[in-house]
Amino acid sequence: MGIKPLSLSMPTGLPPVQQEYARSLQMLARLPKLETFLLRGPPWLRGNYSAMERQWRYAQVADEIIRVLAKAGSSVSTLAFSPAYRPSKDIPFDVADENGHIWPRYRYKRDVVFEVGAGREMVVKHIAVPCPFPVTRLGGLQWEGILR
Repeated sequence: MGIKPLSLSMPTGLPPVQQEYARSLQMLARLPKLETFLLRGPPWLRGNYSAMERQWRYAQVADEIIRVLAKAGSSVSTLAFSPAYRPSKDIPFDVADENGHIWPRYRYKRDVVFEVGAGREMVVKHIAVPCPFPVTRLGGLQWEGILR
């Protein structure tokens, strides 16, 4: 794939814009009652990419965001991407991928995995697990059910 991975959780060497984004996430992590983090900004991937490339990109970005939030002590358990506008008419908006996501709406739950480190110690790694993005209709409008 020709998509460069996003890195936010590296300790040093990040470009300034990524450093600023990581700092912003660390500030959000200080909000003790924030359990669901909904990103309404522009899509993280623009252009003519396959569904698999879009799925990979959002999963990779979600993992990075979850790692930064978890490391900073955040209580966020759900991360959702749902841009406030429809970015392109060329991309189908009605076909769900294997994770139940429909472009450009993606939703992830925070989880942990345990790995054995180099010195045989247990290492806790926070990950983003894809989960379907339920949609309900209220009064003729679509509302994302992100709190389920």
